[in-house]
Amino acid sequence: MMDILIGIVCLVALIALKSAMGHRAQRRFTIAWEEAQVEIARGNHESAMVHVADCVRLMPLWLPPRFLLGSLLARHGKLAEAEEQYKMARALQPREAVGYVELGIFYITMANRVDDGITQLREALAHDASALQRIESDPRLREFRDSPAYGTLEQR
Repeated sequence: MMDILIGIVCLVALIALKSAMGHRAQRRFTIAWEEAQVEIARGNHESAMVHVADCVRLMPLWLPPRFLLGSLLARHGKLAEAEEQYKMARALQPREAVGYVELGIFYITMANRVDDGITQLREALAHDASALQRIESDPRLREFRDSPAYGTLEQR
């Protein structure tokens, strides 16, 4: 009987510890995310990258920090590392169009790889036809929409 009681107490202690660690990680994430936003507002992108990288480390499955880190890395000319972040985000949710759209935008606007970008946008449309609305309205793609390459998006 005492063994069962000790087992229950240990189980409750482990659950409490797990919960406390989860709350601590969430709090650290929130602080890092807020600090990243402040640094971006100040124009200090290198410091923001450090905070966003912390966010990715603390919550690796949440996509917005990966997209933001990819964007910040690309702005600093670290295109390979940026591409890695976008590809990881796409791989985390392979059935969702958002990862393909963001990777396509990266290729078109930052990496000067328009054909690869079009391929990714086509993949996004194959996963979700409503991605077209985002492609047609995203301000980052304004120049692309005005180019002849945009017409090739519909061709398959």
